[in-house]
Amino acid sequence: MKRLLLIFIFTLSYQPWAKANDIRDFQIEGMSIGDSLLNFLDKSEIQKNYFTGVNSKKFVSSYNVGNSKIYDGIQFHYKSLDKKFILYAISGIIEYSNTNIEKCYKKISDIYSEIEIMFPNAETQKEILYDAPSDSSGNSKVFEHNFVLNDGSEIKLQCTKWSKKIQSKNKWFSNLRIAVTSKELLDWLDEVYYN
Repeated sequence: MKRLLLIFIFTLSYQPWAKANDIRDFQIEGMSIGDSLLNFLDKSEIQKNYFTGVNSKKFVSSYNVGNSKIYDGIQFHYKSLDKKFILYAISGIIEYSNTNIEKCYKKISDIYSEIEIMFPNAETQKEILYDAPSDSSGNSKVFEHNFVLNDGSEIKLQCTKWSKKIQSKNKWFSNLRIAVTSKELLDWLDEVYYN
């Protein structure tokens, strides 16, 4: 695990992000908002783990496991009818056991400091703690840091600690998530979930 952390921090430290101004300057596994997912995966890989999460099917998601040295999985969002699979959101996910979730909290604080340097003009929200929306019992928690860029896009750092019941029922792991999301997708999510 220490080696994975070193690789992760090394990768963050040497990405070409110094004083970024645009969400497209931030990369996860070399991918940025606005890139075609076809530059990284073939169509069959994209579509085999495809899913929709809400009633509206304007945007869909795909989850890819095993192609990363840093992340346990990467989630992508793109428009359902887009044959180029242009990325509107990318999330890198690292799984944790509940017994070492404190390492997740430490890691997102370190990553937060790096991103704060890259996006000095971003509006920040640090150390937000709330109940995970997918667990009505209130026993699963999310610890989060956010960056809102001038164009309304976001970089979100989260540690989610799922309850044992949710982990067992859904086969979910507690995790660290680094999510980069375009304003267009965020506006759509607001419309779908809150209107």
